[in-house]
Amino acid sequence: MNPIGQSTHLTLKLFLGLMALISLISFWIYGPYFSPDTTNYFLYAQDMQGQKNLYGSAYSPVYPFLICLSSYFGIGQINWAAGLALIIYGVNILFTIKTAHLLQNKPSSPSQQYLVFIALIFLHAWWSFRMCTWAHADSLFYACLMAWFYHGIKWIKSHLKAPLVVFSLLSAALIWTKLNGIILIPFLGILWVRNYKNGWAWPFISSLIAYLAYQYSYPGNVFSSPFVQENLFSIWSAKLAFTQISEVFKISLGFLFSDFLTTKIPDFIAFPGGILLFGGLIWAIFNAFPRKGIPFFLLFFSSLYLLGLLAFQHLIGFEEINYRTLFPFIWPVFWAFMIWLGKREKHLINGAIIIGFFLFSHTMAGHVLYFNKTHHNSLFEAKSIQESELIAEIKKVQAQFSAPPHLYSDHPEMLSFLLENAPVSHPFPKTYFEAGKTRPLSSSKQKKAGQLFKEQMNNGKALLVLFKPNQKISEEIHMDNFTVRIYPKGNLIFKKK
Repeated sequence: MNPIGQSTHLTLKLFLGLMALISLISFWIYGPYFSPDTTNYFLYAQDMQGQKNLYGSAYSPVYPFLICLSSYFGIGQINWAAGLALIIYGVNILFTIKTAHLLQNKPSSPSQQYLVFIALIFLHAWWSFRMCTWAHADSLFYACLMAWFYHGIKWIKSHLKAPLVVFSLLSAALIWTKLNGIILIPFLGILWVRNYKNGWAWPFISSLIAYLAYQYSYPGNVFSSPFVQENLFSIWSAKLAFTQISEVFKISLGFLFSDFLTTKIPDFIAFPGGILLFGGLIWAIFNAFPRKGIPFFLLFFSSLYLLGLLAFQHLIGFEEINYRTLFPFIWPVFWAFMIWLGKREKHLINGAIIIGFFLFSHTMAGHVLYFNKTHHNSLFEAKSIQESELIAEIKKVQAQFSAPPHLYSDHPEMLSFLLENAPVSHPFPKTYFEAGKTRPLSSSKQKKAGQLFKEQMNNGKALLVLFKPNQKISEEIHMDNFTVRIYPKGNLIFKKK
């Protein structure tokens, strides 16, 4: 290896080492990230113990089943979810390394080493690591998808039966892990039609049987009778498509650069960028690579997944285009690009350093900002509060109200999680969540929400939970007029009638 190559090698090692270290420190402190879906998965796991099926129409059963197993080992759901997240993280590392080795014919070549390092750096990038260690079915789905890509690539290269069998089984498992996997049916079906003699029938049939079995077992799921928005052919619908395509461009760039920067790209620039991105992907599929090779397999999956995601969300009027939903689109594009770069040795060193630097810089900045946040959607923090006097007192005070009080908190997501998805509002909200997207709240609606909060508190119809000192909220409601119960994990504030 020449001196420049050695320097690049050491730089990539440094990037990876620091990113892995700070990611694991973050996980050690906060544990997996949770969302409202996490609560529903935990409740679904409890229902499974009682042989109920209250959540089967909305959520796939594999991740809740794995959480359900915690009861058989006497381990709490939060600790079990954290252990499961670490196993998923290990699976991701294993198949990232194995895939990188599989994509190069010379295992000891410099390009091979660069590919391994860049792939692991991408895995530890800000959004990748958070999603792969999230307490959510998506993290399990992505781990299975990485294993699926590896065995698919291995089968394409070797034509051996063993990887084909595993590839076929994983095709079925992905559909039961998360219904996003339904895209495998048209994907594998098209490949089977194009290459009917090459064994594509087995993974196609496997995925089709898995889907039919899922429909039989969970007949009320979202794909059985999807809600079709009324304004499918309207100006509103055109605006939705404009927004979705713009978001695809911003988020695709955000994986490499920074979501903080790319969200500031105006839609009139992002929309043509999204069109060019998809057009470039189609061009690469049909012109840049052989149509039976590995890059074709990867890019064709990415394009079909993206089309399926956009079409379904447009059909139901949702705007859930984000880093979580686009990860299955970005990951195979990344692999295809690295294959292309690996065949151009003279560009490889510069490309590896540039990609590594952008991923490293925005990941480190993300962790620093996260460490300095006031509130964290942390499972470990939730566990410490869950076991405290505060939650027991909240439930006790709630029972004293003649009608259920409205719940307010400076960290609504945390309180909602601790109270099993109870509706909780922020006293002075600046955003609201609708149709899969967090949106800014107008100043007039912010003011109206704040007035409603003060009225409900003064009329004794609400409870306020402050996990952290908040001078603004305290001044707005004049704390002297209320009962304040102070605990190490937070304060409970209410008015007795």
